[in-house]
Amino acid sequence: MSKALRLVYMLQSIPRAPGYTSTRELHTLLTKKNLAVDIRSVQRDLNKLSVLFPDLQTDKNKDEARWRWAKESKIQQIPAIDPSMALTFKLVDQFLSELVPQSVKAVLKPYFDSSEDVLNALGADKMALWSDKVRILSRTQPLKPAAINEEVLSTVYQGLFEGKQINAKYRRGYDDEIREYVLNPLGLVFRETAVYLVASIKDYTPLHYALHRFTDCQLLESPVETPDDFKLDNVIDSGSFDYADIEDKKIRLTIMFEPVVAKHLSESPLSDDQTMTKKRDGRIQVTATVKDTRQLKWWLLGFGDQVEVIKPKRLRDEFIEIGNNLVERYS
Repeated sequence: MSKALRLVYMLQSIPRAPGYTSTRELHTLLTKKNLAVDIRSVQRDLNKLSVLFPDLQTDKNKDEARWRWAKESKIQQIPAIDPSMALTFKLVDQFLSELVPQSVKAVLKPYFDSSEDVLNALGADKMALWSDKVRILSRTQPLKPAAINEEVLSTVYQGLFEGKQINAKYRRGYDDEIREYVLNPLGLVFRETAVYLVASIKDYTPLHYALHRFTDCQLLESPVETPDDFKLDNVIDSGSFDYADIEDKKIRLTIMFEPVVAKHLSESPLSDDQTMTKKRDGRIQVTATVKDTRQLKWWLLGFGDQVEVIKPKRLRDEFIEIGNNLVERYS
């Protein structure tokens, strides 16, 4: 029984390409699980397993062989992926297709492929056909995902998982200059078509860095220095991902909507304290406490002449200026 457990645990502990693990590292893991045998036995087991599983690869290093699963190998799932799990992966595959870069999706591809096999085997089963009856649409203008260097993505994931710093070359968005930083990776945020690394330099305030702007990334041995009060949700709640002009600043927003476009706010309100009042001219006055962000302005601008900003006066004046600029540009 212990040998069977040892072989299963070994298979589960071997990473997928481009990563590798050595025979010695596997032997250490087995020791921690109280499944230890001598290192020569581990090597013999690996050689036998590579015959049973052609996707199990070795670099054939004479000093100490390293092992990995082939990049495209399907998941050897124990227990096997059942129909419900397969359907879940199928729906996740559909949902992620246009929302994240291909390099991110590739990490899950073996699960998607294995799930596809399970659903195909079911034939005309209701479970297998469900994914053909569900679609997810975006309300925003669809954009193609930003391309992320696969090696960069792998290194960032490893740094986050192992709690190690990374040395990164980063192309700044505002001037395209490439700068080199030693970063403390603290978290990942997926937003529409981009992925952001939340990280700090030394003990400075954590910022977010778009992964598609990393040109190179190397894992360091030095441990991550995490700020004592750091919480990923606090970074998000601060408004930094909403392009806040002043962090955490909120305003009491009053806007007038044409009835046809105001209806959706009765179903999906701007805030918990939102109020809606019908005015004499038929328009709907909406008042809510919201974060003062550029995201808010872009959202309001998307309604064109079907919205009027009433308060705060500063925001109203800004929209008047935008309107005047549009008239000048289109005249």
